Amino acid sequence: LIYFFRLFFLEIAFTLFFIGGSYNFYLNQLEFSPHRIAHAGGSLNEVYYTNSLSAMTHNYKKGFVYFEVDLSLTADGDIVCVHDWFGIKGPIDWNGVPSTANFRKVVAESTYKPCTIGSLEQWLRQYPETKLITDAKADNYKTLKMIASAYPWLIPRIIPHIYKPEEFDPIRALGYNDIIWILYKYEGSEKDVLNNVARFRQPFAISLGVKHLRRRLQFVLRQFNKDLVIYAYTVNSLSLACKLINYQSITEVYSDALSPKESCDADKEIWNYYYH
Repeated sequence: LIYFFRLFFLEIAFTLFFIGGSYNFYLNQLEFSPHRIAHAGGSLNEVYYTNSLSAMTHNYKKGFVYFEVDLSLTADGDIVCVHDWFGIKGPIDWNGVPSTANFRKVVAESTYKPCTIGSLEQWLRQYPETKLITDAKADNYKTLKMIASAYPWLIPRIIPHIYKPEEFDPIRALGYNDIIWILYKYEGSEKDVLNNVARFRQPFAISLGVKHLRRRLQFVLRQFNKDLVIYAYTVNSLSLACKLINYQSITEVYSDALSPKESCDADKEIWNYYYH
């Protein structure tokens, strides 16, 4: 009888151990994995916002694996890699929304050739360790649903931006697991931000621009959730990136030009040596 109880309790102990291990593994799978993000595909020849495969390939060789790309719709409703149609940002002055045919014609004659969703899909096949961060300039949900329908295999390779908290659940329901809430369009209060961060399920990250950094929202978020992945955009100075990452609660940055190989570890060691 004693032997039976020993076996019984030993079996319970092993079961709890393996359940606990599986639970911890599950929790680890839910964590957002942060890497530096190449903004608009990263710069090429010191030109920003090309959203081109050439820029992405160039920056992949510099160590980037996360690529943010701007996505717009042509007049025909096709997804292409353009920040805007009115010459605000990008090497091509479109002067209005073109048809898909006109888009292809202009791109063929341009030095910097923004991609289409089709060519981008092929590029992602070629570089399987990379991930795409989408910055949809038109209808975010519609754009992501179109991609999920046309290229379902791409879903695990995409980290969508959302711009308002109401988008989180519908976009997660499309199958997109990792999500970044970027705040450049959000007009809610800091209290609203905290309430929604508490509600969102992992894996997700939040991305802050100058307005929120100046308000020191990153410190409030870090105090609220010590493990939250917090990005800052867009940072092209290594000294600023190191200041944000080492001393201002930022996890990583979006950058046009700072490769992931430009680390802030040495800066932190110097600071600790002199001031601690």
